Amino acid sequence: MNEEEYKTKDYFNIQKVPQKEINVLLQSKRQTSNNDINISIQSINNRDIIFTYGNYKILKYDKNGDPLFLIGPDYAYFYFLFLLNIIYFFFLSGVIIYLTKLILSIIGIILNLIQLITFIISGIKNPGLPKREIQNEILLQKFPNKYQKCALCQFIVDKSKHFVHCNVCGCCCEGYDHHCPWTSKCVGKGNIYYFHGTLIMVCIIFIYLIIAVICAQPNI
Repeated sequence: MNEEEYKTKDYFNIQKVPQKEINVLLQSKRQTSNNDINISIQSINNRDIIFTYGNYKILKYDKNGDPLFLIGPDYAYFYFLFLLNIIYFFFLSGVIIYLTKLILSIIGIILNLIQLITFIISGIKNPGLPKREIQNEILLQKFPNKYQKCALCQFIVDKSKHFVHCNVCGCCCEGYDHHCPWTSKCVGKGNIYYFHGTLIMVCIIFIYLIIAVICAQPNI
């Protein structure tokens, strides 16, 4: 099977290819009435093939070929806020250790660490992209009441689930809440609890700082 034969196949129907052929990285492009769909095919454990999702940059795929960790098109904002969080964490940790009692220092460090972790997870976790296993045109023919194809990104989604297309990310997202540039991507079913956790921790840390200032006793 040569490269031209790959390009003529419908990419949603591709499942597996012989082991000796999947070591080759192919780029196929399919023209639609709305936009171009760029599909990047590469090997997983010399068996399966995977493809990219919209404008996302995939960092790691799971064993089924679905994105596990990824960053969105606004990754510059995410990197900036991540760096700011790191600087803030070490600076504030040093300040509270100097100004407050030991117990308050430990509490402050733990709270800031939790906030940092929830932010990182919300920024790299899959927000709810369409599953690879249902990207098959046959499903649309057999189960037209259950599945539908997005007219913009051309991904097949389950009608029973709340999928919304994000124009910034260029892909549908399950449980779509909003597009957040600070996490670099959409906030959806897969990362919304971590996103809410980040916001809650920011509020808790703000209250903590007020208490820490009131109880400040420099350890000189």
